[in-house]
Parts: sequence; C-alpha cells; structure tokens
Amino acid sequence: MPVWSGFLKPVLEVLADGKVWKRRELLEAVCNHVGLTDEQRLEPLSSGESRAENRVGWAVSALYKAELVEKPQRAAYRLNDAGRQFLDQHPNGISEKTLKTLPVYQAYVA
Repeated sequence: MPVWSGFLKPVLEVLADGKVWKRRELLEAVCNHVGLTDEQRLEPLSSGESRAENRVGWAVSALYKAELVEKPQRAAYRLNDAGRQFLDQHPNGISEKTLKTLPVYQAYVA
C-alpha cells in the first residue's frame, strides 16, 4: 500500500471527472483506482481506523491545504482549476515535495 503521499495523484485523478465526491465515495474510488485489495482496505491502525482510509484522508487534506481541491459542502470534494493544472503539470507523480513547491502549502506546513 502506498504511503499517504502516494495517494496524492490518485485522488486528483479520481476528482478530475469534475463532479463533487462525497468523502466515503471518494475513498472507495481512490482505493479502486490504485488497486487495493480487500485485505489492504481493511488493515487497521491501532486507532481502529483503516490504514487505507487514513492515508487517503491525509492526501485529501494536504490537497485541500494546497488549494488544489475545494469543499463545496461538508465532507464533499471537487477538483478546482488549480488542481487540474497541477495534475496536468505532474504526469509522472506527485509527492509531498512537489506540493511544497506551492507557496500556499509552504505556509501551511511552516
């Protein structure tokens, strides 16, 4: 299973369809997109939360803080124009280091 930053590009790719995704549906779609097995999806953390859910959640949160994803309503996400452009500019992958090139994300992590 990818570390949380390994889910950055898959989240953007799923959101690239332009629709508003509910959190639970987005999690399922991202897990399908990266090909996680049922066993991987159910692997728990000590908190009881699934590791997959946790990692996708961190990726979505980072993309929101980087202003590449917007929340039109509670627990719902949509790719914005900046996110679409960022995805197009990074066809070979997106890492936390890539996000740190954005001033808004730099301000968040500082």
